[in-house]
Amino acid sequence: MIDILVAGWLSLINPGEFPDSNLLLGWNQSSDYVISRTESPESIKKVQVRCNKTNIWPTHPQQYTKEYHYAVWSHYDHGRLSVSSPACLRPNPANRFCVMATYANVVFMSDLYNDECGNTYRGYWIVNFLKSDETMGTLFAKGRTVYPKPNSEYEGEFITGDTYQIQVSDFLFFSDVTSADREAIRMSQDGARKEGYRSSNFQWKRP
Repeated sequence: MIDILVAGWLSLINPGEFPDSNLLLGWNQSSDYVISRTESPESIKKVQVRCNKTNIWPTHPQQYTKEYHYAVWSHYDHGRLSVSSPACLRPNPANRFCVMATYANVVFMSDLYNDECGNTYRGYWIVNFLKSDETMGTLFAKGRTVYPKPNSEYEGEFITGDTYQIQVSDFLFFSDVTSADREAIRMSQDGARKEGYRSSNFQWKRP
C-alpha cells in the first residue's frame, strides 16, 4: 500500500505537464535528493498570505534554506513513443520508433519568503521537468539566482546573485515560519550584508 505521506504528494502531480503523459509508466520515489522534511502535504498547517499585494520576495539571496520534501521520477514506454516526441532521445536507424527515452521528474520544494506587508512564510512549489532538459537552474529556489564568478580560476564557478519578485500564484501553498527558520533568515541576511549585498524594496542586490 502507498503510505499517507506518499499519497499526499502524488495527489498534487499533474501528469499533463509532461509530453505524451499517457505513456508514463507510474511514479517511483527518487533517491537523488536529500529530503529534509518528511511530513505529508495534508499535515502542513497552511496559511493565507496576509497582504493585499500579490508580490512575494525571497527573505535573503542564498539558496541555503531551500528544502526538498518529496521527489519522484517515471519512465516512458519508449516503444510506443513517437520519434518526434520531446521525450524521445534516440530513434532507431530507420527513424520509425523510439529506442531510448528520457524520464519525467517531479520535485516538491520550499524556501523562505516575505510579502510586501512584511510577513514571512515558507512557500511550497512543484517543479516538473524532463531529465534531458535539466539545467543548473532547474531546481533553484524561486526568486533566487546565481552569476558566473568574475575572474574565477575554475571554469563553471558561480556566486550567489540578486533576488527577484515572484507571485503568490507561483506557489502551491504557504505555511508560517518556525523559530529555526527565523534564525536561518537572520544568519543568511547577516552573511549577505557581509558580502556587500543591499536590500531595497524587498530586493537583495549585489553592489
